[in-house]
Amino acid sequence: ETLTGANAERLNPAVPLVSGNTGEDYLATFVGGAYRAELWTFTSRLERRDAQTSDRWTLVTGFFREPIAGRALSLTAHWLDNDATTGASRAVDTRFSYAYRPVDRRLVVLERLDLARNDRTDPLASYATARLVDNLNMLWQLGQKLELGAQVGARFARSTIDGERYSGWSSLLGVDLRRDLTKTLDIGLHGTELTSYAAGTRERSFGLDVGINAARNLWLSVGYNFRGFRDDTFDASRYTATGPYVRFRF
Repeated sequence: ETLTGANAERLNPAVPLVSGNTGEDYLATFVGGAYRAELWTFTSRLERRDAQTSDRWTLVTGFFREPIAGRALSLTAHWLDNDATTGASRAVDTRFSYAYRPVDRRLVVLERLDLARNDRTDPLASYATARLVDNLNMLWQLGQKLELGAQVGARFARSTIDGERYSGWSSLLGVDLRRDLTKTLDIGLHGTELTSYAAGTRERSFGLDVGINAARNLWLSVGYNFRGFRDDTFDASRYTATGPYVRFRF
């Protein structure tokens, strides 16, 4: 679709354009395919976008193996290559995930490894970033009403900005203790420590929450962290900022 003219507007004014502008023509083509076997599935999509001010290639691919005896794994990859009149950018994001949760065991393990790289050059500056992040989550059912959870995270980040290189390791350790009060109500305590080895700093978060099983496979919780910190990498796994919060899991 071509949008042009003095009064042209974005389809959604609250969202910026991915590339180009509203006054240019472009041609976008793609090819995709999927193969499904008895125990695994593979999907892939390749897209090419030619415009007056930029040309872009996008590749998205994924592999998923069905759960076998409570074990499942997946591998996904996203690749973006954009050449524009104002500069060039490359982005690669890959993820490996593994789940261990047999119905007859008291232990559940979820593992996720992410590798991301972004490069960008323009007439004024250039930078390259790479990040390796590993998240390991474990849950032990200690009894009928008590469970203990732990998260171990590790991150290595490296950035090169106009020839200057920066790098460093960080780790995260989190512990959760939860007890059922009734069939639908539970209470939990949690604590987290984030360590940055290059800077020699430590940040901590701790608080409590009350959860409720609102419906089948739906859990809601209201909590408060008395002390906390913000970290974009690990925030998706556990909430660590100071103050009240609401979470839900489905």
